Order: sequence, then structure tokens, then C-alpha cells
Amino acid sequence: MKSDKLILLIILILIALNIFWPINYMKLKQHEQLQNSQFQLQNNSLNNELDFHKKLLTLTSFTTVLNQSAANRLNAKYPNFNSQQGFEKLIAFKFSENSCTTCILKIFQDLEILSDVIGQEKIIIFAPNPSFLNRYIDITTSMYKIIYIESLSLPQEQLNQPFLFMIHKNYYLSNFFFPDITSEETENYLGNLRHLFRK
Repeated sequence: MKSDKLILLIILILIALNIFWPINYMKLKQHEQLQNSQFQLQNNSLNNELDFHKKLLTLTSFTTVLNQSAANRLNAKYPNFNSQQGFEKLIAFKFSENSCTTCILKIFQDLEILSDVIGQEKIIIFAPNPSFLNRYIDITTSMYKIIYIESLSLPQEQLNQPFLFMIHKNYYLSNFFFPDITSEETENYLGNLRHLFRK
């Protein structure tokens, strides 16, 4: 009789194990798959961030010449730019309607401080259109030179981030910079510009 009960108990235990073991195994596999997908997402996110910073580094060290269309518009604002009487260099600010709003506001605040040192006339704004620009500054009273243009055909525009750069004689472009609203690098960049324009 006891042996029958023992056999029945063993059978019940085996049945229970057969029921619960696959369920626990499936849960364990699902947990592993979830961890793997989370790791893959983190890895992809890290790779995307590294790719972005690598591209950013390449684009900030990039030098080129202003395209003919933009150069013609620049000449209209600065007729003597390429002559001995004109400015030797300008600071340019380019942004699009897809650019970070907070970033644009912060750059205009920084440019306001910088213009007290070098003068607003040495700062040129490349904006997509008057109505968009008017969200940030009063275009009727601003002393900045403004050129309305969607694109300068620069690779820097691919990032859809606002950026600063310098325009030299012969429309040579250099010193590209993508300001960070919390970074000390922005202050260092603007400090370098102040030094360059005092020469």
C-alpha cells in the first residue's frame, strides 16, 4: 500500500515537473531574449552616438569655399568684402527650421555678448526665411547682416544642428563649430573668436 502511494507521489511529481518546467524554461528564454534585445539597443545607441561624434569631428575640421549663390548674396550685404577696404573676416551663423530651438536661442544670446566686443556688423546670419528668424530676433531693429537662404550646400547642414563658422577673404570658410548649450567648449570657441577679431 505504501509503495503504491510512493509510486503515485512520484508520478504526480513527474507530472508537475512536466507542466511547470516548460513554463519556467519559456520564461527564462523570454528573459534572455529581452536582455539580448536591450543590450542590442544599447549597443546600437552607443554606435549611433559614436558615429554622430565622429561625423561631428570631421565636419568641424572641414574647410571649403562659399558657393557662388551665397557669395553673390554676401557681396550685396558687404560690397567691399573682397577689397582692401572691407572686413577681412566675418562670423557666420547658419540654422534651418529643423534646428534645435533652444540651441538657436542660446547662440543668439552668445552672439549678442560677442557683438558688444566685435560689432554686430561683423556677424552674418544665414536663416531660412524672415518669419522663422523673427521668432528669435526682431529683424526690423537688428543690426546683424541677414541672408535668407535654405541651404549653403555644406555637409555640416546634414546634421540639422545650428552652427557657427568664419568667412575669410575669397569666401574661404573655416572654424566650423556646433555649439552645445551646456558645454564650456562654446565659451572657449567664442573666446577664440574675440581674440581673432581684436587683431
